[in-house]
Amino acid sequence: MSQNKLQNFFNDLDDFWEDDGAVFKQKVKEVRLEGIRQILSEIQRLDDNNLNAGSAYSINKRIIYSTFTHAGVSRSDLLDHIILQLTLIDNMYSTQMTRRYYGIGELAEVLFLLSGGSLNTLKDKFFEYLNNGHRHSPIFDFVSGHLRRYKDGSDNRLSNLFSEGYGIGKDAKSKGTAISLVSKYAYFLTDFQFPIYDSVVKEMYPKLCNYLFLENMPDIKVTDIAKYINAIDTLRNIIGTSATYDTFDRLLWYVGKIQRGNLSLLLSMEDYSKYGAGFDINKSDLSELPFLKNNSVLKKIFMLAENL
Repeated sequence: MSQNKLQNFFNDLDDFWEDDGAVFKQKVKEVRLEGIRQILSEIQRLDDNNLNAGSAYSINKRIIYSTFTHAGVSRSDLLDHIILQLTLIDNMYSTQMTRRYYGIGELAEVLFLLSGGSLNTLKDKFFEYLNNGHRHSPIFDFVSGHLRRYKDGSDNRLSNLFSEGYGIGKDAKSKGTAISLVSKYAYFLTDFQFPIYDSVVKEMYPKLCNYLFLENMPDIKVTDIAKYINAIDTLRNIIGTSATYDTFDRLLWYVGKIQRGNLSLLLSMEDYSKYGAGFDINKSDLSELPFLKNNSVLKKIFMLAENL
């Protein structure tokens, strides 16, 4: 350790003992904030292939997005196309909607009704929702009776895209909302500019807040897309990053998957076969993982997962 670094170390210790650790904690917080900003900046510079080429995450994302860039879908075929898009997302992101009876069909019909026959119109509505501060917005209101395919139309209560239940179980009772699937659909429709409501991100949010010594942060556990986005925005603003929702989501999702020991979507099949099965971040030596040696960004993400 150099003389200057040694002196700074002792100065930090003096601050720690003189101020009950507050000054020391603040310095650690600033270092960690800067580290998060650097990782986000590096992720944003890379597309998914360059972040980790050959991963199932990148492949799935590319396949799903290809159905949203197809300009030749006619109005008469749009409902079927939305069903195709939702089915792909549900399958590749495991949102479990296909386990419900009629769930995909009901949600597709609602999206079709809101689109007015044009995905560009629906895209504009999602952008308008974000630009309006993602409060409850009448642009996503619809009458439940419009679900003519599976309901008799007798229920005329006013509902909302995010709060409506889709699909039924064996008992013919509602299986609840589909916030995660809707947000993922909006994510692809808006060219990755809508935040994804995801269980992994929800799990990592409080861990990152604790890592950065943040207190009194908005709750993210409730099933409410507006509060979810507000919480994510609050954290992004505190970090002081211009990173997109897509970049921020990728960081927290990657870290969450690493912490869970589930690397199947993060690595190529070759790397997973050699190093991913049985992976445990608490027992692994990151310096010994070959797929990290030439990927500085991915290595930083793994190190963050190790520290959270």
